[in-house]
Amino acid sequence: MKKFFTFVLTLSLLFLTAVSCGSNSLEHVYTTAKPAYMTEEQTTTATTKQPKIVAVDNETPYDELITKPIDIHYVIEKYFGDWMLANPLFTEIASDIGVECLRKTDTYYSVHEVEQGGLFYLFYSDEEDPQKREVIHWFYVQKRLSKADFAGIKDGESTIEDIKKIDPTTQIFINLYHANSLYQEATEASFFTWSFLDDGILEFFYDKKGEKLVLQEQRYLEDFLLYQLNDSVIYAEDIRHAELLPIDRLPE
Repeated sequence: MKKFFTFVLTLSLLFLTAVSCGSNSLEHVYTTAKPAYMTEEQTTTATTKQPKIVAVDNETPYDELITKPIDIHYVIEKYFGDWMLANPLFTEIASDIGVECLRKTDTYYSVHEVEQGGLFYLFYSDEEDPQKREVIHWFYVQKRLSKADFAGIKDGESTIEDIKKIDPTTQIFINLYHANSLYQEATEASFFTWSFLDDGILEFFYDKKGEKLVLQEQRYLEDFLLYQLNDSVIYAEDIRHAELLPIDRLPE
């Protein structure tokens, strides 16, 4: 009888572990520590694949257009594992995970439902030719937030874990940090995260103190300013804004 209860207890623990570490978890080990994003051969292939290009549709709700959710870990690890700074082509995204919901406001963006919950937004450069269009920023949202939700976050005191308690998608950046920590420490590159809000974008910049990432500075972009992630210089003519249609917000 004692062995029976031990067996049942073991099965229960395994079940609980499987649930807590299941497909909905945002914790994940990324193995792309500073990879080259795409070789010349891959770039050529991506531009000649002839992916399905959907037309811009600013009227139909996203949940009526999207037929398949994406795995957030697959997308982030493959396309943004190189310190979050890669700018994959629109055609590469369309050929791989698909673009079923394409919008146009200040620039192009696509909406993707996520297996782990929430919505993933890819904003693109403004080229009309899809073959030349590339990703300039990405945002992952699991809950509706505003700047007021971060009122208790303090520069020099709060940690990345404090921010994750408010915005759970911060875990994706933590995954990226662990994948790239050796590169970051060797180059003294600044580590930062962002949260996409109802009333703007919040960017957080961190210093490593001991084993913790402590907030050094936060920057609020109330006008949803978009700039290409790997650009060291921002020109006025290149500035776009991450304007979402109301129908593309998560429900309250």
